[in-house]
Amino acid sequence: MRTTFLIKIVLATFTALHFALLPLVLSWDSQAYIDQALMLGEARFWSDWHFLRTPMFQSITRASFILLGENRIALLSVTVAMGFLGLLVTQRILREWLSPALSWLITLFLSLNPLLITYQHTFLTESGSFMWLGLVMLALIRCVKRGFDTSSCITAGLTIAAGYYFRPTILILSFIGTACFVVLHGVKPFSRVGRVAFLTLLLPQFLALPWKYMGSKSNWESDQVSFGVLNQVVIPQDSPLIERARDKYRFAIEQSRVNGSLPDGKNRRIMLRTGRGPAGNGNLDWTCWSDVRFVMSETPPK
Repeated sequence: MRTTFLIKIVLATFTALHFALLPLVLSWDSQAYIDQALMLGEARFWSDWHFLRTPMFQSITRASFILLGENRIALLSVTVAMGFLGLLVTQRILREWLSPALSWLITLFLSLNPLLITYQHTFLTESGSFMWLGLVMLALIRCVKRGFDTSSCITAGLTIAAGYYFRPTILILSFIGTACFVVLHGVKPFSRVGRVAFLTLLLPQFLALPWKYMGSKSNWESDQVSFGVLNQVVIPQDSPLIERARDKYRFAIEQSRVNGSLPDGKNRRIMLRTGRGPAGNGNLDWTCWSDVRFVMSETPPK
């Protein structure tokens, strides 16, 4: 008992230390996630949301912004916490076969993995995917151990469906529950196969339909195509419009490096709300996307 308690203290202390000492990494996708978090509840949601991305991660980020402000700590709190929760879920999976002390010791060693720590400090969905994959695995293990009873199958189906709203590819795991049952029990009795298939395979697919329907009703795909056409054909790469946006983008990035936080006010829109692509990559930045739309409406290209 005492050994387990000490391991828990070391795990929590190590997580707190790297949370406080290591920097935050922002990629292009990171800025897209932040932009989507900021557009939740706004009128531009239907036109600007990329519906291949489901909204749970962005909703959690928006809640973190509300609680902690739009800054580095709010973003790190999301990814580090999800990685830590993923470790706790991993310990619970190990506990199905190992002693408490050994399962916590293995979890402590996993927490030292440089790749996990890197993703905890990169504002992407990977640390959260680690957590959700663990939750799905735990739910499926309990399905097997409980003989695929109704309650465990419902739990597995709901877990997979919730995971889909965090990262769409998790929906693929809905096939695993039925496959496990068939491997372990065969196709007889067929009625049980059908029940398991419905709860672990069809239930997540059904619960994913509302988001898929919303995506089918939005115009984001045509918007993306229009943006690509503008980027590659209509706007020349030496256009002053692009150069002006690139300078603003670089300035916002440099400011965030100096003060350790994301730009506020109008500059926040430059880097977060409308930023696209690394600075100086020669592509059209979203910083001038609204200007381009105005130009297009006034003087359509021939």
